[in-house]
Amino acid sequence: MIKNFINLIKNPLSGLFLLFTIILALLSIIYLPAVLKVVSFILSVLILALFLLFYFENKKTNSNYKSQIPYDIFSIIMDGIIIYDSNFKIIYFNESCEKIFNLKKEEVLGKQIKVSDAQDERFQRLVQVIFPSLAPIVVHKESKDDIDISEINFTEPDLFLRVLTAKIKNEKEDGFNFVKVIHNRTSEVQALKSQTEFVTIASHQLRTPLNEIRWGLESLISGYNLEDSVKEILNELLNSLKRLMNLIESLLVVSKIEEGKFGYNFEELDYVEFIKGILEEYLPQIRRNGLNLYFNPPKEEIPKIYFDKEKIYMVIVNLLDNAVRYNVPNGNIIVSIRQSEDKESIETTVEDTGVGIAQEELKNLFKKFSKTESGKINTEGSGLGLYITKNIIVSHGGKIWAESELKRGTKITFSLPIKKEKIPQTEVPTLFFGE
Repeated sequence: MIKNFINLIKNPLSGLFLLFTIILALLSIIYLPAVLKVVSFILSVLILALFLLFYFENKKTNSNYKSQIPYDIFSIIMDGIIIYDSNFKIIYFNESCEKIFNLKKEEVLGKQIKVSDAQDERFQRLVQVIFPSLAPIVVHKESKDDIDISEINFTEPDLFLRVLTAKIKNEKEDGFNFVKVIHNRTSEVQALKSQTEFVTIASHQLRTPLNEIRWGLESLISGYNLEDSVKEILNELLNSLKRLMNLIESLLVVSKIEEGKFGYNFEELDYVEFIKGILEEYLPQIRRNGLNLYFNPPKEEIPKIYFDKEKIYMVIVNLLDNAVRYNVPNGNIIVSIRQSEDKESIETTVEDTGVGIAQEELKNLFKKFSKTESGKINTEGSGLGLYITKNIIVSHGGKIWAESELKRGTKITFSLPIKKEKIPQTEVPTLFFGE
């Protein structure tokens, strides 16, 4: 009460009104006749009492109103909203959460959630969202300041959730509450899964007839004495067919990656010797395109590392293909290997002296079907190579990034961890978690 009264005096309008009322009462006592003094004093006290009553009731009403505003808004939001205090006691649980977790508000509100509650099948998924480390599959998308965004997936039955967790001050300002915004992605993921399955089936079905067409064209070109003009047309058809078959193979790879079925076989190998072997194999193609290849091995000896040689081969060849495709006549391709500054990973850079990429386009470089303006000089690419490359590197526990300058060239670097423990234990289906 005393605190509220002090706050009242601090308010300029309230303080002025109180001062005016007190001065009026004093003047009445000094200058008015005895009878009017009593009446004036009683009126002043009544005015003051009514003002105090109005002030504190209004403050109480406004306080309640402010505390109710978020909850009223949350009730109409399509996403699930859970609010709980630092003791994990549920303060708020909206209707969308009732549908997601198949629980009623009455069962949850006021309940203190404990890890042991995960043993109760009805509360298990709610507990796993409150304590993500208990969930079967979790991928942290972003963690910044007091906000964390994660993907949490369940099976049997399928449930795919994107969960944003934020820490906010509570109404008493003596601690923190936590808010979880839960977006149910199940329908979205199932639709994407159907599309991926269709692409997989269609691609497999196309393989056989395309192989037969390819065999027929190659037989015509090599087995018959055809005019040069006819052979030229057939060779163009054959090249177009090969591009189509490469696109189908890329689509099949993307489908496997998105379903988490690409399959990895990690071996401990000499990474530098492995890269040397690829460059020796690729060198004739680079020279045929009128380009120069340079290799910068690490200055110090680096340890053997675990990687899937088939998948990393795909990565290196794809980066070299791009360096050839978007280079300039008599341009250079430089491949460098070094140990990272923190000695935790091996970094490989493939650099070209080609057309380069605009800065605003770099952020989309590793997205599916992404093509830059520089790509207009050569339209043969599918826009899937760097998407596949990124997913292979991420599945190895590494990172990939690009630097570029228009008309000066592009440099793409990726890292692979030295310690085997840094490699993900399971292959994560990117379809479920987005790009």
